Amino acid sequence: YEHRFWGVDGTVDFGSAVQINAQYLERTDDNPFFIAAPARATTAGGFVEAVWAVHGELGRPFVAFLYNFIDSDVDELYAGVESLDYRSEALNFSYLLRRNLRLGAEIGYREIEEKWTFSAGLVTAF
Repeated sequence: YEHRFWGVDGTVDFGSAVQINAQYLERTDDNPFFIAAPARATTAGGFVEAVWAVHGELGRPFVAFLYNFIDSDVDELYAGVESLDYRSEALNFSYLLRRNLRLGAEIGYREIEEKWTFSAGLVTAF
């Protein structure tokens, strides 16, 4: 059986305050589930992220937006397989208290499930 992967990844900086990151990956597979009746399936996904350093890269507050997606035809080709399709957006607010201590809050939305999420917390690293 044959499978192929290809993708692109990139980052663009707009001064020291805004950065855009993006990635796309696609997989084509003749038999993704290793069964007797294979069908060629294609799954593609990626993300786009925008990060704004409110007071520049050495500042403390940051705002980030993230969009994720997955598109797959496996559920159309294989009976009983749940859809892998996925779409989500998230908006994150972070504040650096110290170099290794960050407060954060994030609101997210998953399009296909029509579900909102919210999280807040403290991130530490030692």
